[in-house]
Amino acid sequence: MVLAMGFRSAARGRVSGAWPALKWQLAQPLGLATQPFAQPGITAPGALEFGGGQRGLGSSSGACPRTARGAPGSARTLCQSLNHTPQPANAPRRTRPGGAALPAARAALVRPNAAAQSTDPLASPTPATVDDEIGRALAAAAEQRARLAAALADESRWRLVIDCGFCHTLTAHKELRSLAKQIQTSVGHNRRAEAPFCLQVSSWFGDIAHYAEGTMGGAAWPLLKRQQPTLDLFPRELITVLSPDAAEPLTDLDPARVYVVGGIVDKSVIRGVTAGFAARHEVQVRRLPTVELAEQLGLGPGAPKRPVLNIDDVVYALLRFRVNGGDWLDALDAAIPARKRGLGSRSTSNGSGKDSRKDGSNDSGSGSGGDSRSGSEEDA
Repeated sequence: MVLAMGFRSAARGRVSGAWPALKWQLAQPLGLATQPFAQPGITAPGALEFGGGQRGLGSSSGACPRTARGAPGSARTLCQSLNHTPQPANAPRRTRPGGAALPAARAALVRPNAAAQSTDPLASPTPATVDDEIGRALAAAAEQRARLAAALADESRWRLVIDCGFCHTLTAHKELRSLAKQIQTSVGHNRRAEAPFCLQVSSWFGDIAHYAEGTMGGAAWPLLKRQQPTLDLFPRELITVLSPDAAEPLTDLDPARVYVVGGIVDKSVIRGVTAGFAARHEVQVRRLPTVELAEQLGLGPGAPKRPVLNIDDVVYALLRFRVNGGDWLDALDAAIPARKRGLGSRSTSNGSGKDSRKDGSNDSGSGSGGDSRSGSEEDA
């Protein structure tokens, strides 16, 4: 009677955690097998239901019921008799044989070691490497800003002036726009240079100042803006005017002198404007040495030996001359656009009529029409 009642209660699911102990107590007096439900595929009657599935004493998983895990008394004894060692609640899950090596193998595939990353050129940069590169870029930018600020603060050395006092020669608004664009490009060259000049503009008032500051953000350009004319700012004995019509070439740069580039943009190339200005005021005048280097620069048949350059081309040539060890050939080859040369242009040209420069800028002529010229710049 007792045995029948016990099995009937277990079958109806009324006995949960008490079933293992009851089964053990009833099985021994009757001489039943100690593991009646241990065979695979046989599920114990009244198996406990939890976790979305059934687990009994004789389930194929061979796991002990959850109520027997760490439980005292007969349930724990039953688990031990079935060759199951009860595990603490916080015990790690068991792994299959050989499974311990699997995490290490996966780690080696997913996360290569540092040595492999440093030697593999195709490996993706690690976050630490990216952070280092960003840090170096920020440090380089800060250093460049410091160099520019120091150059603009020292008004006694390496002065380069764009004289806007020739704006009366501009005959169209397009030429005014071209002049402002060339000044803006010159500012960009100077800002990125390894050895920047103390770049200035003189006679900065009227139409050119209003246009540049009102439409091109000229108020924020990093250069010194002077309303006074050049001759009122510097002693005449220190001024060197750069003109394409000068007889003598510029052979070297003197940090104590003031180099003046005339702010002239004209489509018809009016000769003698800056050279005449220098003669009237008895100041030194020089040109870039393109005549002497015409053959090396590829100024072949049909190309003038004194090519008319934009203001920003002249500024770029002077900046490059300062850092290349005084090599005019290298400086002029980098500054003179391919469109200003003959068929024998050197490797500076990229075949598109523009010059690719190391500072990321491209010469495409003037900011307005592409053929505007600066008569103040030395064409050699």
